[in-house]
Amino acid sequence: MEIPLLPPAIESLALHDLYTTTDVPGLLRASPDEQRVRVDSWSLLRVLGLARDCAAGAELAGAVVSEWFTRALEELGPAERIRDAMRESGAVLSGSRCVRFLDRFATFPAGDWDFFTTVEASASFCSFVTTGLGGIEREEVGTGDGDEQLVQALGLRGRRVFDTPVGTVVVMSSVGSPAVAVTRFHSTIVMNYATADGFCIAHPVTFFKRVNLEYRSEAAAREGIKKYADRGYITLPSPDTLFPGRPVPQLCLPWGLCTRHLRALGDKFCLAVKLQAGARSPVYIMGFPRPLPSSLLNPPRPQAFTILVNARDVAQVPWCTRFVFTGFPDL
Repeated sequence: MEIPLLPPAIESLALHDLYTTTDVPGLLRASPDEQRVRVDSWSLLRVLGLARDCAAGAELAGAVVSEWFTRALEELGPAERIRDAMRESGAVLSGSRCVRFLDRFATFPAGDWDFFTTVEASASFCSFVTTGLGGIEREEVGTGDGDEQLVQALGLRGRRVFDTPVGTVVVMSSVGSPAVAVTRFHSTIVMNYATADGFCIAHPVTFFKRVNLEYRSEAAAREGIKKYADRGYITLPSPDTLFPGRPVPQLCLPWGLCTRHLRALGDKFCLAVKLQAGARSPVYIMGFPRPLPSSLLNPPRPQAFTILVNARDVAQVPWCTRFVFTGFPDL
Protein backbone atom coordinates (compact mmCIF):
# COMPACT_ATOMS: atom_id res chain seq x y z
CA MET A 1 0.00 0.00 0.00
CA GLU A 2 1.22 3.50 -0.79
CA ILE A 3 0.89 5.99 2.07
CA PRO A 4 -2.82 6.83 1.69
CA LEU A 5 -4.46 10.23 1.65
CA LEU A 6 -7.02 10.25 4.45
CA PRO A 7 -9.79 12.74 5.21
CA PRO A 8 -8.43 15.03 7.97
CA ALA A 9 -10.91 13.80 10.57
CA ILE A 10 -9.99 10.17 9.86
CA GLU A 11 -6.27 10.89 9.90
CA SER A 12 -6.59 12.48 13.35
CA LEU A 13 -8.61 9.56 14.71
CA ALA A 14 -6.33 6.96 13.14
CA LEU A 15 -3.05 8.47 14.33
CA HIS A 16 -4.44 9.05 17.84
CA ASP A 17 -5.54 5.41 18.01
CA LEU A 18 -2.11 4.27 16.79
CA TYR A 19 0.12 6.45 18.96
CA THR A 20 -1.84 5.91 22.18
CA THR A 21 -1.65 2.12 21.89
CA THR A 22 1.47 1.20 19.94
CA ASP A 23 5.23 1.55 20.05
CA VAL A 24 5.58 1.95 16.29
CA PRO A 25 9.41 1.85 16.12
CA GLY A 26 9.36 -1.28 18.29
CA LEU A 27 6.75 -2.87 16.04
CA LEU A 28 8.78 -2.18 12.91
CA ARG A 29 11.91 -3.68 14.49
CA ALA A 30 10.11 -6.99 15.06
CA SER A 31 10.30 -9.85 12.59
CA PRO A 32 7.92 -9.72 9.60
CA ASP A 33 5.90 -12.64 10.99
CA GLU A 34 5.55 -10.98 14.40
CA GLN A 35 4.55 -7.69 12.77
CA ARG A 36 1.73 -9.35 10.86
CA VAL A 37 0.50 -11.28 13.89
CA ARG A 38 0.32 -8.12 15.99
CA VAL A 39 -1.29 -5.90 13.36
CA ASP A 40 -3.75 -8.63 12.35
CA SER A 41 -5.62 -8.10 15.64
CA TRP A 42 -6.03 -4.34 15.13
CA SER A 43 -9.00 -2.32 13.98
CA LEU A 44 -8.98 -0.94 10.45
CA LEU A 45 -8.74 2.58 11.91
CA ARG A 46 -5.48 1.79 13.70
CA VAL A 47 -4.11 0.07 10.61
CA LEU A 48 -4.82 3.23 8.62
CA GLY A 49 -2.86 5.17 11.23
CA LEU A 50 0.07 2.83 10.68
CA ALA A 51 -0.22 3.36 6.94
CA ARG A 52 0.01 7.12 7.43
CA ASP A 53 3.00 6.90 9.78
CA CYS A 54 5.67 5.83 7.29
CA ALA A 55 6.31 3.88 4.09
CA ALA A 56 7.21 0.69 5.96
CA GLY A 57 4.00 1.00 7.96
CA ALA A 58 1.99 1.50 4.79
CA GLU A 59 3.49 -1.63 3.22
CA LEU A 60 2.68 -3.68 6.32
CA ALA A 61 -0.84 -2.22 6.54
CA GLY A 62 -1.57 -3.02 2.91
CA ALA A 63 -0.42 -6.62 3.31
CA VAL A 64 -2.54 -7.14 6.43
CA VAL A 65 -5.75 -5.62 5.02
CA SER A 66 -5.27 -7.56 1.78
CA GLU A 67 -5.01 -10.73 3.85
CA TRP A 68 -8.21 -9.80 5.69
CA PHE A 69 -10.02 -9.59 2.37
CA THR A 70 -8.48 -12.87 1.21
CA ARG A 71 -9.76 -14.62 4.34
CA ALA A 72 -13.20 -13.08 3.85
CA LEU A 73 -13.40 -14.30 0.25
CA GLU A 74 -12.18 -17.78 1.20
CA GLU A 75 -15.50 -18.27 2.97
CA LEU A 76 -17.03 -18.24 -0.51
CA GLY A 77 -14.37 -19.96 -2.63
CA PRO A 78 -10.83 -19.66 -4.00
CA ALA A 79 -9.94 -16.07 -3.04
CA GLU A 80 -7.52 -15.33 -5.87
CA ARG A 81 -9.92 -16.65 -8.50
CA ILE A 82 -12.69 -14.47 -7.06
CA ARG A 83 -10.36 -11.48 -7.08
CA ASP A 84 -9.38 -12.14 -10.69
CA ALA A 85 -13.05 -12.31 -11.68
CA MET A 86 -13.69 -9.04 -9.82
CA ARG A 87 -10.77 -7.39 -11.62
CA GLU A 88 -11.89 -8.59 -15.03
CA SER A 89 -15.51 -7.51 -14.57
CA GLY A 90 -14.97 -4.50 -12.30
CA ALA A 91 -17.33 -6.10 -9.76
CA VAL A 92 -17.41 -4.81 -6.18
CA LEU A 93 -18.53 -6.46 -2.96
CA SER A 94 -20.93 -4.53 -0.74
CA GLY A 95 -23.65 -5.16 1.82
CA SER A 96 -23.20 -6.98 5.12
CA ARG A 97 -20.19 -8.98 3.90
CA CYS A 98 -18.33 -5.77 3.18
CA VAL A 99 -19.29 -4.29 6.56
CA ARG A 100 -17.90 -7.43 8.23
CA PHE A 101 -14.65 -7.07 6.29
CA LEU A 102 -14.20 -3.39 7.22
CA ASP A 103 -15.47 -3.56 10.81
CA ARG A 104 -12.97 -5.89 12.48
CA PHE A 105 -15.10 -6.21 15.61
CA ALA A 106 -18.38 -7.08 13.89
CA THR A 107 -19.76 -10.36 15.21
CA PHE A 108 -23.15 -10.54 13.50
CA PRO A 109 -23.91 -13.59 11.32
CA ALA A 110 -22.76 -13.19 7.73
CA GLY A 111 -25.47 -12.77 5.12
CA ASP A 112 -25.59 -13.10 1.35
CA TRP A 113 -22.67 -12.18 -0.89
CA ASP A 114 -23.82 -8.98 -2.64
CA PHE A 115 -21.75 -8.21 -5.73
CA PHE A 116 -22.39 -5.18 -7.94
CA THR A 117 -21.25 -4.79 -11.52
CA THR A 118 -22.19 -3.01 -14.72
CA VAL A 119 -24.81 -4.32 -17.10
CA GLU A 120 -22.09 -5.02 -19.66
CA ALA A 121 -19.95 -7.07 -17.25
CA SER A 122 -22.77 -8.86 -15.45
CA ALA A 123 -22.87 -11.92 -17.73
CA SER A 124 -19.13 -12.48 -17.33
CA PHE A 125 -19.23 -12.34 -13.54
CA CYS A 126 -22.37 -14.49 -13.37
CA SER A 127 -20.62 -17.06 -15.55
CA PHE A 128 -17.79 -17.17 -13.04
CA VAL A 129 -20.25 -17.66 -10.17
CA THR A 130 -21.68 -20.66 -12.04
CA THR A 131 -18.47 -22.28 -13.25
CA GLY A 132 -16.01 -21.12 -10.59
CA LEU A 133 -18.17 -21.23 -7.47
CA GLY A 134 -20.67 -23.94 -8.37
CA GLY A 135 -23.59 -21.55 -8.31
CA ILE A 136 -27.06 -22.59 -9.44
CA GLU A 137 -29.31 -19.71 -10.47
CA ARG A 138 -32.45 -19.43 -8.39
CA GLU A 139 -34.12 -16.40 -9.88
CA GLU A 140 -33.43 -13.69 -12.40
CA VAL A 141 -34.91 -10.21 -12.23
CA GLY A 142 -34.65 -7.33 -14.67
CA THR A 143 -32.02 -8.66 -17.06
CA GLY A 144 -33.85 -7.09 -19.99
CA ASP A 145 -35.29 -3.62 -19.55
CA GLY A 146 -34.82 -3.74 -15.81
CA ASP A 147 -37.22 -4.35 -12.96
CA GLU A 148 -38.89 -1.03 -12.22
CA GLN A 149 -38.82 -1.37 -8.44
CA LEU A 150 -35.11 -2.16 -8.43
CA VAL A 151 -34.40 0.75 -10.76
CA GLN A 152 -36.41 3.09 -8.56
CA ALA A 153 -34.81 2.04 -5.29
CA LEU A 154 -31.18 1.42 -6.21
CA GLY A 155 -30.72 2.39 -9.84
CA LEU A 156 -30.32 -1.27 -10.80
CA ARG A 157 -31.02 -2.89 -14.14
CA GLY A 158 -30.74 -6.51 -13.04
CA ARG A 159 -30.54 -8.86 -10.07
CA ARG A 160 -29.51 -12.51 -10.32
CA VAL A 161 -29.44 -14.89 -7.35
CA PHE A 162 -27.27 -18.01 -7.15
CA ASP A 163 -27.15 -20.79 -4.56
CA THR A 164 -23.60 -22.05 -4.03
CA PRO A 165 -22.45 -24.87 -1.74
CA VAL A 166 -21.46 -22.32 0.92
CA GLY A 167 -24.01 -19.52 0.59
CA THR A 168 -26.10 -17.25 -1.59
CA VAL A 169 -24.50 -14.96 -4.16
CA VAL A 170 -26.50 -12.00 -5.47
CA VAL A 171 -25.18 -10.23 -8.57
CA MET A 172 -26.72 -6.81 -9.20
CA SER A 173 -26.01 -4.70 -12.26
CA SER A 174 -26.40 -1.04 -13.07
CA VAL A 175 -25.63 1.35 -15.90
CA GLY A 176 -22.32 3.19 -15.99
CA SER A 177 -20.81 2.16 -12.67
CA PRO A 178 -21.07 -0.84 -10.35
CA ALA A 179 -21.22 1.57 -7.42
CA VAL A 180 -24.43 3.36 -8.48
CA ALA A 181 -26.51 1.40 -5.97
CA VAL A 182 -24.14 2.19 -3.09
CA THR A 183 -25.14 5.84 -3.23
CA ARG A 184 -28.79 4.84 -2.62
CA PHE A 185 -28.57 2.32 0.20
CA HIS A 186 -30.89 2.66 3.19
CA SER A 187 -28.29 4.02 5.62
CA THR A 188 -24.68 5.10 5.86
CA ILE A 189 -23.25 1.99 7.55
CA VAL A 190 -23.60 0.04 4.29
CA MET A 191 -22.44 2.80 1.93
CA ASN A 192 -19.15 1.02 1.35
CA TYR A 193 -17.70 -1.42 -1.12
CA ALA A 194 -14.56 -3.45 -1.70
CA THR A 195 -12.85 -3.98 -5.02
CA ALA A 196 -10.32 -6.74 -5.68
CA ASP A 197 -7.52 -4.43 -4.52
CA GLY A 198 -9.06 -1.66 -2.43
CA PHE A 199 -12.08 -0.32 -0.64
CA CYS A 200 -14.22 2.80 -0.41
CA ILE A 201 -16.20 4.11 2.60
CA ALA A 202 -18.57 6.97 1.85
CA HIS A 203 -19.08 8.09 5.48
CA PRO A 204 -15.89 7.00 7.28
CA VAL A 205 -16.18 9.10 10.46
CA THR A 206 -19.60 7.78 11.39
CA PHE A 207 -18.58 4.28 10.24
CA PHE A 208 -15.65 4.15 12.65
CA LYS A 209 -17.81 5.61 15.42
CA ARG A 210 -20.31 2.80 14.68
CA VAL A 211 -23.02 5.38 14.03
CA ASN A 212 -25.58 4.62 11.33
CA LEU A 213 -27.46 7.56 9.81
CA GLU A 214 -30.75 6.86 8.09
CA TYR A 215 -30.81 7.75 4.41
CA ARG A 216 -34.17 6.43 3.25
CA SER A 217 -37.37 5.94 5.20
CA GLU A 218 -39.68 3.61 3.25
CA ALA A 219 -40.76 0.29 4.79
CA ALA A 220 -38.09 -1.86 3.14
CA ALA A 221 -35.40 0.60 4.22
CA ARG A 222 -36.68 0.61 7.80
CA GLU A 223 -36.28 -3.16 7.93
CA GLY A 224 -32.65 -2.94 6.85
CA ILE A 225 -31.93 -0.10 9.28
CA LYS A 226 -33.42 -2.08 12.19
CA LYS A 227 -31.23 -5.03 11.29
CA TYR A 228 -28.10 -2.97 11.82
CA ALA A 229 -29.49 -1.44 15.01
CA ASP A 230 -29.94 -4.98 16.31
CA ARG A 231 -26.30 -5.62 15.37
CA GLY A 232 -25.13 -2.92 17.77
CA TYR A 233 -24.75 0.14 15.55
CA ILE A 234 -26.10 3.43 16.92
CA THR A 235 -28.95 4.46 14.63
CA LEU A 236 -29.81 8.14 14.17
CA PRO A 237 -32.45 9.69 11.89
CA SER A 238 -30.30 12.79 11.41
CA PRO A 239 -26.74 13.91 12.20
CA ASP A 240 -28.07 16.88 14.18
CA THR A 241 -27.89 14.89 17.42
CA LEU A 242 -24.15 14.38 16.87
CA PHE A 243 -23.68 18.13 17.27
CA PRO A 244 -25.97 19.29 20.09
CA GLY A 245 -26.53 23.02 20.27
CA ARG A 246 -25.26 23.66 16.77
CA PRO A 247 -27.72 25.80 14.77
CA VAL A 248 -28.88 23.95 11.69
CA PRO A 249 -28.90 24.83 8.84
CA GLN A 250 -27.25 28.17 9.71
CA LEU A 251 -23.90 26.40 10.14
CA CYS A 252 -22.74 23.52 7.98
CA LEU A 253 -22.11 20.26 9.81
CA PRO A 254 -18.65 18.65 9.62
CA TRP A 255 -17.66 15.51 7.68
CA GLY A 256 -19.94 16.26 4.73
CA LEU A 257 -23.07 15.52 6.78
CA CYS A 258 -24.83 18.58 5.50
CA THR A 259 -27.25 19.65 2.80
CA ARG A 260 -24.73 22.26 1.69
CA HIS A 261 -22.59 19.50 0.23
CA LEU A 262 -23.31 17.50 -2.88
CA ARG A 263 -21.40 14.39 -1.88
CA ALA A 264 -19.86 11.95 -4.33
CA LEU A 265 -17.88 8.75 -4.06
CA GLY A 266 -14.28 9.88 -4.13
CA ASP A 267 -14.75 13.36 -2.69
CA LYS A 268 -12.68 14.76 0.19
CA PHE A 269 -14.99 13.31 2.84
CA CYS A 270 -14.75 9.80 1.40
CA LEU A 271 -12.16 7.19 2.39
CA ALA A 272 -10.75 5.37 -0.64
CA VAL A 273 -7.71 3.13 -0.25
CA LYS A 274 -5.69 1.12 -2.75
CA LEU A 275 -4.10 -1.91 -1.12
CA GLN A 276 -1.23 -2.14 -3.56
CA ALA A 277 0.62 0.29 -5.79
CA GLY A 278 -0.51 0.21 -9.40
CA ALA A 279 -3.92 -1.25 -8.61
CA ARG A 280 -7.03 0.20 -10.18
CA SER A 281 -8.50 3.04 -8.19
CA PRO A 282 -11.25 1.87 -5.83
CA VAL A 283 -13.32 4.93 -6.76
CA TYR A 284 -15.85 4.40 -9.55
CA ILE A 285 -16.94 7.69 -11.08
CA MET A 286 -18.53 7.07 -14.46
CA GLY A 287 -21.46 9.42 -14.67
CA PHE A 288 -25.14 9.11 -13.96
CA PRO A 289 -27.24 6.36 -15.50
CA ARG A 290 -29.54 7.51 -18.29
CA PRO A 291 -32.20 8.61 -17.67
CA LEU A 292 -31.43 10.41 -14.44
CA PRO A 293 -33.10 8.70 -11.48
CA SER A 294 -36.11 10.42 -10.00
CA SER A 295 -34.31 10.64 -6.65
CA LEU A 296 -31.93 13.14 -8.24
CA LEU A 297 -34.51 15.03 -10.24
CA ASN A 298 -36.57 15.34 -7.07
CA PRO A 299 -34.20 15.75 -4.12
CA PRO A 300 -34.84 13.74 -0.94
CA ARG A 301 -36.88 15.02 1.98
CA PRO A 302 -35.76 18.48 3.20
CA GLN A 303 -34.21 17.08 6.36
CA ALA A 304 -31.91 14.73 4.41
CA PHE A 305 -28.43 15.46 5.72
CA THR A 306 -26.55 15.09 2.45
CA ILE A 307 -26.97 13.93 -1.10
CA LEU A 308 -24.57 11.26 -2.23
CA VAL A 309 -24.15 10.67 -5.94
CA ASN A 310 -21.77 8.87 -8.22
CA ALA A 311 -20.65 11.22 -10.96
CA ARG A 312 -18.03 13.70 -12.09
CA ASP A 313 -20.35 15.90 -14.08
CA VAL A 314 -22.51 17.24 -11.27
CA ALA A 315 -23.84 19.90 -13.61
CA GLN A 316 -26.23 17.20 -14.88
CA VAL A 317 -28.18 17.62 -11.65
CA PRO A 318 -30.52 20.59 -12.19
CA TRP A 319 -30.56 21.66 -8.53
CA CYS A 320 -26.83 21.26 -7.83
CA THR A 321 -26.27 25.02 -7.79
CA ARG A 322 -27.69 24.99 -4.26
CA PHE A 323 -24.71 22.97 -3.11
CA VAL A 324 -20.98 23.42 -2.82
CA PHE A 325 -19.26 20.69 -4.81
CA THR A 326 -15.97 19.94 -3.11
CA GLY A 327 -14.21 18.11 -5.96
CA PHE A 328 -12.37 14.84 -6.22
CA PRO A 329 -8.90 13.84 -5.00
CA ASP A 330 -6.30 12.56 -7.40
CA LEU A 331 -6.79 8.82 -7.04
